[in-house]
Amino acid sequence: MLDRIISEIETGLNAHPDRWATRFTPFWHYRRPENNIFSLASTLFILQELEPRLSPENRQKIAAITRLITREYPRFQNKDGRITYNFYPTRPSGHFPNGYLMQHLDHFRLPDDIDDTALITLTLKTPPKEVQALKDLTETFAEDLPSGQRIYSTWYGKNMPKEQDVCALLNLLYLFHTHTLPLTRTDYDTFAFLREKAGEALSRPFEIARHYATPALILYHYSRFMSRFPSPLDPLRPLIISALKEALTREKVFMNRVIMESALIKMEEKRAPLDLSQFSSKGFHTFIGAPFAPFNFSLLKKWAAKPAYQIFWHSDIHQKALLAEYLVLSSLNS
Repeated sequence: MLDRIISEIETGLNAHPDRWATRFTPFWHYRRPENNIFSLASTLFILQELEPRLSPENRQKIAAITRLITREYPRFQNKDGRITYNFYPTRPSGHFPNGYLMQHLDHFRLPDDIDDTALITLTLKTPPKEVQALKDLTETFAEDLPSGQRIYSTWYGKNMPKEQDVCALLNLLYLFHTHTLPLTRTDYDTFAFLREKAGEALSRPFEIARHYATPALILYHYSRFMSRFPSPLDPLRPLIISALKEALTREKVFMNRVIMESALIKMEEKRAPLDLSQFSSKGFHTFIGAPFAPFNFSLLKKWAAKPAYQIFWHSDIHQKALLAEYLVLSSLNS
């Protein structure tokens, strides 16, 4: 099954150029194919992490997938050549493709962000010196909170409201820790922020991770970072494991169960294998947008948190990478 899934990722990339993801709003029955880079970069990151545990044949397939994905990256780099990346193409600009309204309005043009930038930089195996330069740049966009903490912000934008998404922060710190870069006050404050927000993963997912917004995705990202690096997050281990087990007792979306099982295995918990004959992708997404969230009006902010006013993203290749990850981890967990 693992061999087939990895082959299907490669086939999907060749068969659907510029249409490797879908954005949709179930409430309004809106669905559009598209080409955001998050779906590609996240897929490649997962596969590269698995690579040392794969057969030579599958490593060759991942080498081919790497070539297909990384050749897309230049189109998403900052339009002025800065070492940051955008969710949508920048050369030329192409936000919300195949739509009728948002692609024509500059208001919905996104700034570059730490999430795509971190995942792309990781998968390009960027040298430490360049990552340090990126870290220095990212520090200049950090936000000083009323608490006195200085936290990395999601966006590399002058006019975009500051925002913290715990999953994006964890991906950014994953990049910095991969190169063991010296920690600054912003790093320590960001870790403190992540410790503070972890307990809200089950009760307030939208408030702490606006672009992921499900307990499954939030807890998966905490586990992914914590299982790889020792850090100030280490004391959270019992809380994250407990939250994952609690969330699993009521989770109905099969793929959310898959990624939470992967997260528990990463946290060195012994788990019974899932019955993959029951597999379903129904209800699963890996990214959300809340177009009304940046507005400073109370009514619009209330709308932003409602699924009817949110945009969801799904990618078959990204989902397959997550399933491949589970297959590899569960085989090692038996």
